[in-house]
Amino acid sequence: LDDTSNHLNSIALSMRNTLFLRDESEIRKEIDNITGTNLQLLDNLRQLHQLFNNAEDVGLLKKLDIIDSAYRVNQDDFVALVRQNRMGEARNLLLVELHPYQQQYFALLNSLKHHQRQRVLQESAAVSNTFLHVRGWTFSLTLASDWKSTRLNSSHSQQSRMPSSA
Repeated sequence: LDDTSNHLNSIALSMRNTLFLRDESEIRKEIDNITGTNLQLLDNLRQLHQLFNNAEDVGLLKKLDIIDSAYRVNQDDFVALVRQNRMGEARNLLLVELHPYQQQYFALLNSLKHHQRQRVLQESAAVSNTFLHVRGWTFSLTLASDWKSTRLNSSHSQQSRMPSSA
């Protein structure tokens, strides 16, 4: 999830940077970063679909897919506008269309992080609870074993003190 957020942030910064840069080679570097990071972002999304499989997370992932699809269409339009040197239109697209999608994207990623954190806490509590039960049973069995051993030793000790009948 952190990689996904970082990739999304990197793309957002590169898009913003293209609007401030004047040198064509620097603008090309930013566009190349957008393109390359997008591939990594797509790979991360595939991994998220494999990692998260409970109903609540799947619902969030479906919403994320919808936002991602709209975000990519607008992002492609943004890159095309920058390549055509139509910076005013690119800026408007970034502010009006892309930025709200980025915000929604980050919010959904944060929701997934929150759900993951909650699930880890629940699983940790379950493991801790199981440990306490096992420890209690182990303690009980140890006491029972010690008690039985003490009784056997006590019984054997009493028998060895009795005079033999010989």
